[in-house]
Amino acid sequence: TKPLEDQIYAEIRGRIKEDAISAPIRRGPYYYYERNLEGKEYVQHCRRGVSNNGTQLSVFDVMPTGSDAPPEHVILDENIKAEGHGYYCVDAFKVIVTSLLSLLVFRCSLLTHSISLFECLLLLDFPCSQSFSYSQVSMNNKLVAYAEDTKGDEIYHAYVIDAETGTLVGKPLIGVTSNLEWAGDTALLYVTMDATLRPEKV
Repeated sequence: TKPLEDQIYAEIRGRIKEDAISAPIRRGPYYYYERNLEGKEYVQHCRRGVSNNGTQLSVFDVMPTGSDAPPEHVILDENIKAEGHGYYCVDAFKVIVTSLLSLLVFRCSLLTHSISLFECLLLLDFPCSQSFSYSQVSMNNKLVAYAEDTKGDEIYHAYVIDAETGTLVGKPLIGVTSNLEWAGDTALLYVTMDATLRPEKV
């Protein structure tokens, strides 16, 4: 059956456009998006500056491309990070999570009048396969937080890096969930686990 499996796999992969980018999402002076590379298993998390930062965001907003466009910057390359691991998954790369969280907390409070911020955070536990996942960027666009799972057990290590240099900022958070949220430019909210690996504290 191995030759048949390889044939089916090759046919499926041949129908997929591997060299492509996701739909860019603008956040302040940057567009954030993911880039798939031909022959690679994982994505690059990228951003590109807005040509005219004074331009107001609208439904007609289009990321500039071509030789005159601001250069692309790779914030995180999962292909490099995945080297040496049999399993690799990056989660919590959600550039729109701040607005989603605010909306969710508001709606939860209207529905129950008693739901906690912790319970709302749990509802944001998106899987790794989310098609709209982007950089979890601080409000000033200078820091990026992401959660990394290298074993497939959904026990994450969370990292904060400089968005421009990729340099690690501070020490990683060990044994946390993938729920990360910025509370300002430098303060990061995260959820720890108890002894049974259930989400416990924010």
